[in-house]
Amino acid sequence: MTALVRAGIKFDNYETGWRLAKAIVAANMQPKSFGTGQQATCACFVAMQAGAEIGLSPMQSIQNIAVINGKPGIFGPAALALVESSGKLADLDERVEGTGDARAAVVTIQRKERRVREFRFSVADAKRAGLWGKTGPWTQYPERMLIARARGFALRDVFPDVLLGCAHTIEELTEGSVESVEQLPTSIVQQAQAAPSTQALTGGLDDFINTTASEETAPAPVEEKGEELL
Repeated sequence: MTALVRAGIKFDNYETGWRLAKAIVAANMQPKSFGTGQQATCACFVAMQAGAEIGLSPMQSIQNIAVINGKPGIFGPAALALVESSGKLADLDERVEGTGDARAAVVTIQRKERRVREFRFSVADAKRAGLWGKTGPWTQYPERMLIARARGFALRDVFPDVLLGCAHTIEELTEGSVESVEQLPTSIVQQAQAAPSTQALTGGLDDFINTTASEETAPAPVEEKGEELL
């Protein structure tokens, strides 16, 4: 049974999710990187599925999840929100130590009933990764990006059960070159390998797909381009 709840629409079948993805695209509320038409519908549907697996609502999912070179990623603030809402976080502290090129972000984090752990990401680390001085956030907000990297390592190492399949943050997968799904180039967002087809679907969804067949065609599988970012 479909319900509209505080966290958004809760759907229990494929058809409802597909209809919601189409509604989002029809309202032009999908991130630009998701493309248009059926490509955007598929991208929204996949993002909603990935988000549902870790506890995000549909709209939270499409704004905070993208698949880059075959890897699902989540933006750092969303990952932190999931960890904080899990009830498993005992303490978190973030700071930047040192000055100039000796700066390093230090994140101390503790999971309930576990020891305190410390994670660092320094200017030297950023230089080795080819990040320091890059146009964009690394130039505009360098200390914020240092903290984001250290926090990303901390969250995925200490709370892998909370983040599950979205263990990498988008900041890592894109080397910190974007701050929102909206900014992601369409070329690096993985399309669904094939759009839903009437052969794979049954009941009402068959009828729904058939009624829109004249305006949509299934995209061919897309071959990934470029090297892995991590």
